[in-house]
Amino acid sequence: MMSILLIGLGGMAFWVVPSPLMTALEPRTNRTYLFSAQFAANLVAGFFGSLAGGWLPSFFARIGGFDPKSLQAIQWTVMVAAVLYLITALPLWKLTEVRPAEPTDGKLWHIPRPARRIILILLVPNIFIGLGAGLIIPFLNIFVEGKFGVSFAALGAVFAWSQLGMAIAVMLQPIIAERFGKTASIVIVQTLSLPFIAMLGFSGSFAAVAIALFVRSALMNAANPIYAEFTMGQVKEAWRPSLSAAEAMVWTAGWTVGPLLSGWIRSRLGFDVGFNVLFVAMLILYGTGIAYTWFVLRPIEMA
Repeated sequence: MMSILLIGLGGMAFWVVPSPLMTALEPRTNRTYLFSAQFAANLVAGFFGSLAGGWLPSFFARIGGFDPKSLQAIQWTVMVAAVLYLITALPLWKLTEVRPAEPTDGKLWHIPRPARRIILILLVPNIFIGLGAGLIIPFLNIFVEGKFGVSFAALGAVFAWSQLGMAIAVMLQPIIAERFGKTASIVIVQTLSLPFIAMLGFSGSFAAVAIALFVRSALMNAANPIYAEFTMGQVKEAWRPSLSAAEAMVWTAGWTVGPLLSGWIRSRLGFDVGFNVLFVAMLILYGTGIAYTWFVLRPIEMA
């Protein structure tokens, strides 16, 4: 339990720090590409990490002469992951500290009221998108396996390849942002994902669902680095860590409340009807977040 707590704390720090750090270190002209490259690198690493996570227990089991599902095999696999985490810390020692040009206290409760207002405005899309995602995404494997009876190996392959699709879409997103603007590019890819969410939830073909899963993941996640870069550019440097932390908390709250609501709805309506209701709710929440981005955040960008 203590290990899980520490992993959660470290993961939250890893989530909060990169956006304000990259905004401070990189000129405005290159930020969109840097944010996208960082997000894509995480996705590609996650793809290979998923493959390695499935292969390493068997590898250690052959070496040690124990069962691949044994505690020893899992322990050695986790140790490899811990070593990789330590290695990633080495390049950070080479970074030069960049202090804010304006030594303003960045704590949220010390930020002037007008700035707090813009931070709250920037958080709203994450409320809708995070809650909508929390209703369905944690249970996608259960939904697909329960609806089509596919093997976990086939399902794992679909999820793994969808990460590569996300990486490709993320790297293409800056081109769209340069052509149409940041908020418009976010609205474009997120709106295009809505039909594939509907296909994912209501199609009776596993092939169609696999394609929908791949495309939906690519389109929705392509917007994430552009949104992060856009929001960081709307506040002063000293306030960016507070904004990044607030974004992480709002998203985490959606992924905390969403699964609870999802389980409650499915326990009362059953598998089929429950997931039908949840997919409709997801579409409504996503659509609301997209509309908010267009009608509220786009005028801020264009001002």
